[in-house]
Amino acid sequence: MNDSGHGIGGLRAAVAIARRDLLEFVRDRRTLFVTLLLPMVTYPLVALSSALGVRTAVTDLESRQAPTQLRLAISGPDAPRLAERIGEAVDLGRPETATGTAWPSGVASLIADPDSARAAIESGAADAWLLVPAGLMAALDQPGTAEIVVQLPMTRSLDRRAREQFTAVMLRVAEESRSRRIAAAGLPRTLLRPINLRYLGEPTGPQSVATENLLPTLSGAILVLLAVLTMTGAFYPAIDAIAGEKERGTIETLLMAPCSSGSIVFGKFLAVYAVTLATLAANCLSIALTSTVGLRYLPAGAASRLPSLGVGAAVTIVAFVGLAAIAAATCLAVTTASRSGKEAQNTLTPVILLVAALAGMALVPGLRGDGALALVPFTGQVMLSRDALSGAGSSDAAVGIIHTLLPLVLSLFSSAALTWLLLKGTAQLLTDEEILFRGPDAASGVLARPAPRMVPSVFQAVVPVVAGLAGLWYVQAFTPTNLLLGIPVHQGIAVVLPLLAMLCWQRVAIRQTLGLALPAQWTKTLLSAVGAALLGAGLFVTSAAIMLAVGGTEVSPAIRSLSARLIGLIQQYPWWISWTLMALLPSVAEELLFRGWVQSGLAGDKPSGRRLAAAVVTQALLFAVAHLLPERMPATFSLGLVAGCLRVATGSILPSIVLHAAHNSMPLLLVALAGSGVADGGLSDLATGESTRLPPGMLLAALGSLGVGATLVAVSTRGRHRASLQTALLVTSLVGGGLVASEGRGEETWRVAIAPVGVSLDVVEGAPTGPAAAMWEDLSLRLGVVSQYVPRDSIREALESVRQGEVDLFLGSVAMTREREDLFDFTHSVFHSGLRIAIRKTSDDPWLGALSILFTADALRLILLLAVLTVLIGHLLWWCERGVNAKSFPTSWQRGVWEGTWWGISTLIASGCDDKHVDTVPGRILATVWMLVGTVLIALFTGALAATLTAERIGGTIRGPRDIAARVIGTQASGVGGPAIRSRGGIPLEFRTLDEVFVAVDAGDAEAVIAENQTLRHAISRPGRSDYRLVGPVFESLDFGIVLPTGSPLRERINAVILTMKEDGAIDTIIDRWLGTSE
Repeated sequence: MNDSGHGIGGLRAAVAIARRDLLEFVRDRRTLFVTLLLPMVTYPLVALSSALGVRTAVTDLESRQAPTQLRLAISGPDAPRLAERIGEAVDLGRPETATGTAWPSGVASLIADPDSARAAIESGAADAWLLVPAGLMAALDQPGTAEIVVQLPMTRSLDRRAREQFTAVMLRVAEESRSRRIAAAGLPRTLLRPINLRYLGEPTGPQSVATENLLPTLSGAILVLLAVLTMTGAFYPAIDAIAGEKERGTIETLLMAPCSSGSIVFGKFLAVYAVTLATLAANCLSIALTSTVGLRYLPAGAASRLPSLGVGAAVTIVAFVGLAAIAAATCLAVTTASRSGKEAQNTLTPVILLVAALAGMALVPGLRGDGALALVPFTGQVMLSRDALSGAGSSDAAVGIIHTLLPLVLSLFSSAALTWLLLKGTAQLLTDEEILFRGPDAASGVLARPAPRMVPSVFQAVVPVVAGLAGLWYVQAFTPTNLLLGIPVHQGIAVVLPLLAMLCWQRVAIRQTLGLALPAQWTKTLLSAVGAALLGAGLFVTSAAIMLAVGGTEVSPAIRSLSARLIGLIQQYPWWISWTLMALLPSVAEELLFRGWVQSGLAGDKPSGRRLAAAVVTQALLFAVAHLLPERMPATFSLGLVAGCLRVATGSILPSIVLHAAHNSMPLLLVALAGSGVADGGLSDLATGESTRLPPGMLLAALGSLGVGATLVAVSTRGRHRASLQTALLVTSLVGGGLVASEGRGEETWRVAIAPVGVSLDVVEGAPTGPAAAMWEDLSLRLGVVSQYVPRDSIREALESVRQGEVDLFLGSVAMTREREDLFDFTHSVFHSGLRIAIRKTSDDPWLGALSILFTADALRLILLLAVLTVLIGHLLWWCERGVNAKSFPTSWQRGVWEGTWWGISTLIASGCDDKHVDTVPGRILATVWMLVGTVLIALFTGALAATLTAERIGGTIRGPRDIAARVIGTQASGVGGPAIRSRGGIPLEFRTLDEVFVAVDAGDAEAVIAENQTLRHAISRPGRSDYRLVGPVFESLDFGIVLPTGSPLRERINAVILTMKEDGAIDTIIDRWLGTSE
C-alpha cells in the first residue's frame, strides 16, 4: 500500500473505488430491497395504523370530556325548593366561570330521606348528597352565608368531571342568589358586574381536544423510523465494502494499489454514502406520497400547521444528509474492525438498536433540538427536524430563521466532524495488521478466551469503563447512602468488578499493562513518590481555587450533599477508616483501571509519541466522565492528565497511586487542621466545598508544592520521557499559575442593604441567604469587592436607605416598575419571573412515560409472540434446509435451530442475514413470508407507538398554559393565578397558602399548581416535594434587578459583570440550584 497517494491522485483513486463498489452494491438484491421496497411497504402501514389509532383515541377523549347528567340526592325540609332552584340554574345555562366540561347536560334530583340518599350515593345512583337545613331557601335570599353539607361517596371515588359540574352548578345558584339580593335592595344587577369582557378572535363554545398538537408527536415517531431505516440502508453495503473484501481475499490486492489507506476508506465511504442517500431519498419520497393520503385519516385540525411543512421538509432533508454521512461512516468503521461478514453483521445489529435508542430520544416530551442536543448524532437531527416540521420557534420571521438555522449549522458541523473522525479511525484500523490478517471466524465456544496479547486493544480498554457506568446506572437505586458502605459498593461496581472481569477474560501481560514495575533504585522510588504526593496536594488546592474563580461560590445540590456526607464520614469514624475509604481504596482501584488498563490499551504495545499523548488525554477524559459530577470534571481531568503523565514518565503505576491518594487525603487533613485549632474555619469550609475564598497564603503554598513535586519527579526519572514531564509541569502551571495575582489584591468595600424579599433573599443572623445572595457573592467575587451588609427590616426601609445614600445598593432583586424607576437606578435585569405550573411526577413523567409504553401488557405480549414466532421460524427453516444446506444450517438440532433462530432475528431487525443462504424452495417461501411479516410488524409497532404517544400528548399530563382548559388548577387566593386560570378556560381552586394548594393536589382535588415562578421553584425544592416538576414556560413575566441610588457610578460596573454572568450561564445555574428545577 502506498501512503503517499494524497491530493488529486488520491481523490481519483477514491472515486474509482467508489464507482466499482457501487456496481457491486446495485447487483445485490438485499440492497435494492432495503433501499426501495422496504420504505414503500413500511410507511403506508405506519401512516394507516397511526392515523386510525389517533382518530380512535381522539374520539374516545372527546366522548369522555362530553358533559353528562348531574345526579343529586337531596334531603331536608327545603329539599324540593332547593332542587327547583338548582334546576332553574341549570336551565339558565353555563356561567362564565364554568367552561369546557364543567357544565352538566342536565340535572336529576332525588328527594329522599338520609338513609336512602346515603345508599344512593354509595350505589352510584347519585353523585352527591346535599343535606339541606331548615330555612335554607329563606337564608339564600337574605344577607349572610348559608351552609349546605355535601356528602360524597365513601366506598367509591367520585368522577372528577361530576365534581367539576357540581361546583359549577352551585356557583350558578350562588350567582342567582346574589342577583336576588341586589334586586330586593332596589339596586341594579350591574352593580356587581362593573366590567363585561367580550373576546374577539376566539371561538366560543365548549373546549375540544387540541388536535392541532398532533403533528409534532406524529412527525417525531416518523422521523425516528426514518433515522433507523436510513441507518439500515448503509448496513449491507458497508458489510460488503470491507468485510466482504476480506472474505473474498481481495483486500490485500486493494491495499497494494498505489493509493493511501485514507483514499481507500474515502472511496468505500463514498459508495456506502451514495447508497445511504438513495435509501434516504426513497424513504422521503414514500413519506411524501403517504402523507397525502394519511393526513385524510387524521382528526380535523390535526394538520393545521401544514404551511410550515415546506421549510420543515427542507430542514429535515439537509439534517438527514448529515445523519446519512454518520450512518455510512459508522457502519464502515464497524465492518472494518470485523474479521468477516458474519462478525460485521453480529456487531452492526446492536449498533442499529443503539441508533434507534438515540433517535427515540425525540419522543421524550420537553426536549428541544435548539441547544446542545443538536450536536448529538441521530438525536440532534431527529429533534431538529421535528421542531422544524411542527413550526416550533419564534413568531418573528427573522428570529425564526435564526432559531432554525443555528441548530442546523451546529448539527451539520457535528455530523461532518464525527464523520471525519470515524473515517480517520477506519483508515487506522485498515492498516492494523492484527485486525487485517487475523483470519476468518474460527469455530470456538461462546466463552472461549481471545488469543494472548501484550496489552488490551482500544475496544477492550474502553469496555470496563462503559460496563462500570452501566452498572452504576442500574444499581444506583440500591446503593447505600451511608458512605461507609456506599464507597466500597461504588468502587466495586464501577471499577473493581469490570477490571477483574477483563483481567480474567483477556490474556494480556498484566505486569506491563498495569504498570506494576518499580524503579530499579529505592531512592528513585522514594523521590518519585514524594514528588507525586506534593503534586496531588497542590492540585487539590489549585483546583478549588479555579472552581472559585471561574464557577463562583455556588455548588450544585449533588456536590453539597456529597461534601456533607464526606465530612460526616470523617467526623463520625476513626481517621484510618475515612482515609481508607476516601483515599486508599479509590486511588488503588481507579489508577489500576484508568492509568493501568485503559491507558495501556489506548497507547498500544509500541506507541508513537502522538498516540501516547492521545492515550493520556483520552483516559483523563474518561476518568472525568466516570465521576459523573460536571462541576468536578475539570479537576478530575487535570488529576487524570497529571497521573497519566507520571505513569508514562516513571514507567510505574506507583507514583500515580500516591498522587491520587494525596489528592484525596486533603479533605481529611484540612478538617483535622481546622478541628485542632491549627487553622481557622476556612480550611474546613474548603474541605466541605462551602468556602467562598481561599485562606491567606494557601494558594502560594499549593503552587510551591506543585513546583517542588514536579522537580522531585524529574530528578527521579533523569530524563525518561521528558515530554511527559514537561506536559505534567505545564498542566500544573496552568492550573494555578494565573491565580497568584488574586492573592493579596486590593479590594473595595461596598455597603449593601439586605432585607427579607420572599424566596429570593432572606436574612439570617445578619447575613443574606438565598439565590439573590448567592448571585451577589459570585458577582462581588468577579468585581473584586468586599460587601459590608446593612440589614433592614423591610423592603421599604431598604429602599429608603438607598434613596438617602446610606448604602451603595440594595441587594434584594426588586421588580422594575415605572414608579420605582423614577426614584432609583436599576441594574440590568438579573432574572425574569412570572407564573409557572407545577405537576406531580407520576407515570406521566416524560422519561418514564415514554419508556412505560414499551412495557405495557399488550407490548409484552407482542414481544413474547415475536419471540415464539422467531423460534418457530428457526425450527421450520432448519427442517427445510438441514439436508441440502448444512453449512448455513447444521444437521444437529441444537446448532441448526440456533442458526435458524439467529437468521430469524437478523431478518426481523435488518431484513436479512448476510452469512446464511436459503437454498430450498420451501425455505425461500418461508424466508420471503418472514421478511414481509417482520416489515409489517415493525411498521404496525411504530404506528401503535406513535398513536399512543399522540393520545397521551393531547389528553394526558398538563404541559403548559395551553393545557389548562377544563382542568382544576390550585392556586393562592387574591393573586393573579385565579384570573389567569379562568382566562385560559380552567377551573381555579383557590386556597389561602401555597402549602394548602399542594395538599389539595396531593389529595387529587386539583391537577396542578400555578404560582409565581420563583416561589414555585422554591416550593418544589423543599423536603417532601421531590415528586413535583415544573412544566411549560413562564407566562406574564416581570424583570427584577438590583437597586442603586440615582446616578450611581457603580451601575455600569455591575451591569458589565451581570452581562458576563448571563453569557456564561452563571445566573441561570444559581437560580436552578437554589430554587430547584425538574425540567
